[in-house]
Amino acid sequence: MDFTPVTFHLKDGRTAVLSAPTAEDAAEMVAFLKDVAAETEFLIAYPEERQAMTEAQEAAFLQHKHEDPNALMLMCQFFPFHAKLMGKTDIGAGLVKIHREVSMRYSWDRGLTGEEDAFVKKAMELIGEGALVINVPSDGSCWSYGVEGINTYFRRSSDNGRGGAEESKILRTQLRDISTSEEVQRLVNDLDARCVLMLDVQGSDHRTTTTIRYKEENWRGIETIDEQTPGFKLLLSEDDMRLYEIVG
Repeated sequence: MDFTPVTFHLKDGRTAVLSAPTAEDAAEMVAFLKDVAAETEFLIAYPEERQAMTEAQEAAFLQHKHEDPNALMLMCQFFPFHAKLMGKTDIGAGLVKIHREVSMRYSWDRGLTGEEDAFVKKAMELIGEGALVINVPSDGSCWSYGVEGINTYFRRSSDNGRGGAEESKILRTQLRDISTSEEVQRLVNDLDARCVLMLDVQGSDHRTTTTIRYKEENWRGIETIDEQTPGFKLLLSEDDMRLYEIVG
């Protein structure tokens, strides 16, 4: 179906155009779809499935949509530049900036590597189905709930987990004191937390972590746990990855 392009302004002042792609847009559409598929596995097609796309195939597909009176395919294009001069200078190409931010926030395989994903699968076999696991989300484990279904407490790169801010703070800053702190013991028992998962221990030479909303001092209660910490039993260890059972 044909569609008359509509031009409008975004809230940040940029101009956007809503239109129906045609066969002439095939090359750009193929490149775009391949790039997007590589950002995350939570889309309709995996990256390897998009790699087989050709410009000719996409042109035929777009031509078919253009000629079908009952089908309408739309795309939105906006001028790839933004400028924010108040406060800190922030001038950059809009599409490049958006691509970088989306990649950093949602490309889980950059933070959760293949080796770490395999370690999570092994951990799940040991801890039992549904067992609550305390984790440090910046080490890639924030994606492990969505990817593998492990019941992690912190499921996004943030200081706050499934509970409130105070509950999360106790875990982040005091969990290692479980053998001596009644407050920590009570919280862990109330949550029925069973294990601690670490995918990038401190001091490792090849940590694959994200720095989004991460401050080292906010996670010392978890990241300083090791084999010598009272109240924790090492269940699984590979390279810089650890799984501890909470026994204190």
